[in-house]
Amino acid sequence: MIVDWLLIMAILASGGHPRLYQSPADLSRAADNLQQTQWAKMYRDDTVAAADKWAAMSDEQLRALIPPVGSVFAYGFNGCPECGASWSFWGSGITSLDKPGVVTCIKCKMEFPNEKYPDSGQGWRDEKSGKTYYFLGCHNAYVGREVMLKALPNLAFAYALTKDNKYSHAAAMLYDKLAELYPTSTTGSIDYPSTNNSGRLEQPQYQVARLLVKLAESFDLLYDSPDFAAPSVYGKGSVRDHIETNVIADGGKYCYDMAFTGYCGLTNGQADYIRGTLAAGIMLDKKEWIDFAVSGPYGIYSFLDNCLDRDGQYYETSVGYSDHGIGLYIDMGEMLYRMRTADYPDGINIFTHPKFEKTLAQSITDVECFGHYPRFGDWGPDVAALAAYDQFSLWAYLRTEYLVARAADEAASKHWRVLRKSLAFGDEEQRRSSKALAGFRQWLTFNAEPIAHSQKPLALKPQTLLGGRGATIFRSGEGINGRAALLRYGPSLNHGHYDDLNINFFALGRELTYDIGYSLGSAHVQVGWANKTASHNLVVVNEKSQMLSDGGGGYLYFCTDQAPLRAVEASSEASYASENVKTYRRTMALIDTDDSSYLLDIFRVAGGAQHDLMWHFLGELDSVTGAQLGDVQETGSLAGPDIDWGRKIGPSGYLIDCQDKGDYWNPPPGNGYGFLYNVRRADTGGNNCTMTWKFAPDNPQSVKLTLLPEPDCELITATGPGILTRLPNTDFSILRRRGSDLTSAFISIVEPCESDCKVISANRMICESGEAIGIEVQTASGIDYILSSISDQPSTLRTKDGKCIEFDGQFGFIRTSKGRVTHSRLIGGALLAMEKHKLTSDRTEVRDTIQNIDYDNAKVTLYSETSANLLANGGIAYFSNGRYSHTSPYLVKSIDGAAVTLDGDMIIGRGRIGTDKAAMPDAIANIVPLPRSVVVSRKPSHYFKGKLIRNDATGQTTTIIDVEANQRTVRVKDPSIFGPNDTFTIYDLQPGDRCSAPVVVGTGLEVRG
Repeated sequence: MIVDWLLIMAILASGGHPRLYQSPADLSRAADNLQQTQWAKMYRDDTVAAADKWAAMSDEQLRALIPPVGSVFAYGFNGCPECGASWSFWGSGITSLDKPGVVTCIKCKMEFPNEKYPDSGQGWRDEKSGKTYYFLGCHNAYVGREVMLKALPNLAFAYALTKDNKYSHAAAMLYDKLAELYPTSTTGSIDYPSTNNSGRLEQPQYQVARLLVKLAESFDLLYDSPDFAAPSVYGKGSVRDHIETNVIADGGKYCYDMAFTGYCGLTNGQADYIRGTLAAGIMLDKKEWIDFAVSGPYGIYSFLDNCLDRDGQYYETSVGYSDHGIGLYIDMGEMLYRMRTADYPDGINIFTHPKFEKTLAQSITDVECFGHYPRFGDWGPDVAALAAYDQFSLWAYLRTEYLVARAADEAASKHWRVLRKSLAFGDEEQRRSSKALAGFRQWLTFNAEPIAHSQKPLALKPQTLLGGRGATIFRSGEGINGRAALLRYGPSLNHGHYDDLNINFFALGRELTYDIGYSLGSAHVQVGWANKTASHNLVVVNEKSQMLSDGGGGYLYFCTDQAPLRAVEASSEASYASENVKTYRRTMALIDTDDSSYLLDIFRVAGGAQHDLMWHFLGELDSVTGAQLGDVQETGSLAGPDIDWGRKIGPSGYLIDCQDKGDYWNPPPGNGYGFLYNVRRADTGGNNCTMTWKFAPDNPQSVKLTLLPEPDCELITATGPGILTRLPNTDFSILRRRGSDLTSAFISIVEPCESDCKVISANRMICESGEAIGIEVQTASGIDYILSSISDQPSTLRTKDGKCIEFDGQFGFIRTSKGRVTHSRLIGGALLAMEKHKLTSDRTEVRDTIQNIDYDNAKVTLYSETSANLLANGGIAYFSNGRYSHTSPYLVKSIDGAAVTLDGDMIIGRGRIGTDKAAMPDAIANIVPLPRSVVVSRKPSHYFKGKLIRNDATGQTTTIIDVEANQRTVRVKDPSIFGPNDTFTIYDLQPGDRCSAPVVVGTGLEVRG
């Protein structure tokens, strides 16, 4: 049956349900969509069919599904005790409802528990290893998730769409029994790696909210059904009363109490707690919880103001966690949009928040790399090889559906409809009907309006610079042949790795650089290897990981993005402050050849006694030329013959025979080197070395690495493990230099090869005067000359065939074909000359000072119109101040005289003063966490050092001395301008800041920033 207007009127008269994720108006819209669209009918039919499975069961069968009070729930991290295989979490793939209490190993096929491995409910403990295997716990977890994520939602939505009491009756049987168990199961998964763990059923800690909101949604849709008004079998009052008390109120209080501690700051975990609190508050009309979730120190606005940057990117240094965090905000936004209380009679629409709009509109598109998403920080590795590339991005498109549905007015709706049409890459109605959107049809059915006419789609181009995140992404080519290169200069914040200045390179349909990634955060392989500096593609100093001292993130010097040369230079000396490093600077260029590109990399390091340039790629090391490798080190690892962790990876990433070490153990020597095995060594003698990685013996594609070492380099190869045993290992190339107070300049060329490679040879040029580095690259179509300098002194270099190049600048590029210069570019310099070809510039850089700022309109006024005009539209303005820890590059949106409008909000933090006394004499008692104030090592980042802070009520300003590691204590020059309950805003820029940009000149180029 289809919902009709009589049903809608009945719901309107019922007392305010549904109210959480659906409203009576949404049910009306669903009725229209069911009549008018095929995709809505498909959703209804699929939902009803799924619900019929549960509705066909007897009351006794339904109740018997729920584990009894006292049951244990488990992830199953230890896997199979018989064969050692890893198991999927919470019984997925190893148990079913058809065989209660039985789990079957996917590898050895043994069924558990059995005589050899008994389990009466509390698991089976292996006395030898100390591990406990929770077979029944895995089954209980599986059953719980089947009931809470499938049975109850299917029954609830089938009831909402049909009003057939058979669905509400089955749901009442399940939910009433579940409500008996829920408040008694307070541990969460018993094997979750945490001291004094707590939770509900299989969900530990903040994960409780993830199922509480689902349970609340189902309850909301079933709230007024006669079956939920019937007496409870297991609790006091009605089924409805029993659920409200034992599930919604109990789960809501757990989330509120945990959020109130503030332990999680403004992380995604805290967002989970808050949305659980909000859902329960709305369902129970509990003002205290609603207010806490809206306007408390960890409320939704604290998240939006402090966790989203000027580019719409989320702060946690992981694309996976970023998408998750944004999804939590969307989820809260949906509840707030429908909320109707005395304080919020019209609800709250966070979808019109400027930063959140930008996040939904472009954050996915801006990080997408030809079908891949960069795996920096904590996110599972990407080992996929795409055979084709579809520009359509499911999640980017879906976010535009939210923007259209929640637009503030018709003008905004029209704007977002154009973007939606653009991201559909085709007919929007067909997109809604596509199989890819099947999991989103529920939302569409209740929320989507008919596709309205919009203008022609836009030609969208993702941003190269993500200044708020501290990253650049170059892209070249199209489709499956596209190439992309990401350089991230930090800072590395929560869920990041110790990998400032790491590179991700995409080509041949793959992420070639194979980031080891993330699985279980407490596992030995994660703590000791995957997040360490050594497992990435960069330079390790003194065999230490980055960020052992305060600070992180750094400086962007230039970024130019125009074919055939795309180049960037950045540094992050703070990452190695512990090693007294004076220079830690990387120059990366993506340089096009005829139908491909190669990556040129220059990595400069000054300071320390050992520099190790690490490279590794997807596939296996197939060949090495230019160096004679010695025999394989049969035992041990790069850390020594007595340390060998890489061969001992066990289930879930824990090391075999190391169970006594516990969770979060970092295997010695603590830097990841103990995981690199099969070590071989060679003295390069300063000779160029070429190494090739192949994906498979019968695949002609490969990755070629060319190293141009300095004379005293040692070449080391080794194998590193994947994060899990089912994932591929990876072969490393390590170029090592040693010396007192060492200065190094590593030069590498990485080329994706379809079959034949385009780079024929590469050599360092001879520098006859000055300190510039010159590289000569011969390709199938010509010769490229690349020049780089971090010195103010001009240089003279000599090519392989004796040509003289005069260079005075930061970066230079000359391309010749058949003896003729076809392209050249000079960045931040006065001269680039070779024979008759010469590039000159009267100004090497724009240099001015901010006179005043219009923060509301992101507009800075410089002192000189000439300087402003050199910051051409689409260029980049680099802002700095001697007090700051980093540069702040902004995209230039428009110029009017000396006024420059920037493409980005300058607000980097907002907080509120509490009523307690400040912890320090020069501090303010801020109660809102500032998550950018600490790096991943939990040490202060100095991110806010020197920034302008304003009292929102009085307009008075002062500057920040620093923010302490607790993320709340803000030390300022004049704390007297703030009082209890005052709110404040922190700005990235202020009058007096320096504005600069290197001038770029070249053949076919305008002078631009």
